[in-house]
Amino acid sequence: MLTKWFGVQLRLAKSTAWEGEVPLEELLELTGFGAGLTNASSGDATLPALQKHVPAAVERAREHALDAYKQALPELRQQVRAASRRLDRWKRHRLQALDAREQRSRARNNGKLPVIFERRLQEQRGHVESFSNDHAQWIQGVVRHGDPYIRLAAVFSGESR
Repeated sequence: MLTKWFGVQLRLAKSTAWEGEVPLEELLELTGFGAGLTNASSGDATLPALQKHVPAAVERAREHALDAYKQALPELRQQVRAASRRLDRWKRHRLQALDAREQRSRARNNGKLPVIFERRLQEQRGHVESFSNDHAQWIQGVVRHGDPYIRLAAVFSGESR
């Protein structure tokens, strides 16, 4: 999951011009809110004009977020592959260790397993499989992607500089 704050800058002039995406800190400075945020509740006259541009701003933000996700995807896939290989090694070693315990117990008990020990081995193998399946589902969730989730947190308006 990528989480990032960013701003979509829009100038309301005779011709509306998108100027691109900017980091939140830079956007706060551009709008004069760098020293702190205040809300005078003065009923800004530009509010209807700003509301009109919200869908386009959200779409622009969605495109930006999707591009950021696509850029991060190769590294994310590498990390997922590495984690999957570690899990596969752990699963293989854990199951081999359980098999070895079973064989040692059978050797001590003339080929038979005590019922309680057999149940415990089955439970432990089940836990290994369950953990492995949970990890596989997690991988599917990481690799799967669709439209990014965008949350419009604020609209800043300020004097043009």
